[in-house]
Amino acid sequence: MVLKYAGSSRISKTVNRVGIPQKVIEDSIVTPEEDAHWWYHDETGQVLLGNKKARLELYNYLGANRVGDEEDGHRCTIPKTLFSDSDEILFSDQVPREVLFKNGERVHFVYTESQANGKVCTCFVLPRPKLELLLEVGVSWLSAPELSR
Repeated sequence: MVLKYAGSSRISKTVNRVGIPQKVIEDSIVTPEEDAHWWYHDETGQVLLGNKKARLELYNYLGANRVGDEEDGHRCTIPKTLFSDSDEILFSDQVPREVLFKNGERVHFVYTESQANGKVCTCFVLPRPKLELLLEVGVSWLSAPELSR
């Protein structure tokens, strides 16, 4: 598997919103001023963001939120259930809270070529520990991740 690093963005400290990197928009994974769809894998904690509502094997659909325009910084609201301080119940209590998001943290957008092609396009949205794990296991990268920020 070869991954493409599309960029990172910091989740707002006060609301569950994150800016979508330009590369994610350029590759049509999501489109400004249209709904972005969110999925969650209840065994691994993996989060997907995509352009169309669909049933994805092994993933639970969480809903959709509109991506803002350029003036809004292409921001999108992340479902509350994906935050470690959420009191909403996830699909499984087996997922450690540390794999979930925190307000103010930087998340990273990563995908394979096959994820960016087709009717339903998706990307992984990863907190830094998940990205670091991919780096440790020796995944191949089409474009190198940036961890310095």
